[in-house]
Amino acid sequence: MSANFTKFAIAARCHFLSLMLVAALSPLYCFSDTLKLTSGLWPPYSGQTLKQQGASVAVVKAALQAVGHDLEVDFYPWDRTKKLASINTGQYQGYFPTYAFDSNEFIFSNPIGVSDIGLATKQVAPLVWLQLSDLTLYTLGVIEPLTSPNQPMTALFAADQPLIVAGSDAHNLQLLASNRIDGAVIDPWVMKYWLSQEPLTSVAKQLQMQPKVLISQDLLIAFSANEQGMMWRLRVNEGLSKIDPQAVMNSYLTKSY
Repeated sequence: MSANFTKFAIAARCHFLSLMLVAALSPLYCFSDTLKLTSGLWPPYSGQTLKQQGASVAVVKAALQAVGHDLEVDFYPWDRTKKLASINTGQYQGYFPTYAFDSNEFIFSNPIGVSDIGLATKQVAPLVWLQLSDLTLYTLGVIEPLTSPNQPMTALFAADQPLIVAGSDAHNLQLLASNRIDGAVIDPWVMKYWLSQEPLTSVAKQLQMQPKVLISQDLLIAFSANEQGMMWRLRVNEGLSKIDPQAVMNSYLTKSY
């Protein structure tokens, strides 16, 4: 065997291996890998019994399908959802939906949608405010972070803001209906969902969402901060660039609720 042929064979093999490496690392390389994420109950954005398992799941599935991948979601209480995603066993690559927060354990996808957090009030007693400090005249209901994907909403308000912590969004609306709070901090689509469910249907006409938004929060996937998490973030972000995530989400929400 000639020296030239040997060099050619070695070069060809190296080129082939390089192509395989690039393909394996590329988010565009399509094979039947399935992304496994955890999630919790936050209807209509996520929930095991919801149509398509919720609006956020519908968006992520559409993004992954655009690049030839699948999605599998397991649902748990929110405290377990985050904990299972942070354990470096490879069973799950992350959790969603969530807002951005400082973390060494997670890295975040591009937005899969937006949640506009506002105030629900009684129809007969709307809150009058121009700036957040005006709300200190009222008692507001907020959610414990472990019962939803939200980071604490208390950081939005002044230190002297009267707050009552509710156990869930449904509980927050019950507090409002029973006049224990003046306003409930909530996403309007979450409010709309719960007012369509018992036992809140009976008070649905008594409550309203005020038009002013407290804060708009991007909804994200929190991937484990490891090699698998980085790979899947690239793939999901590539898929998101091929669709209109907010349009997919809006279509789901307006057709379902």
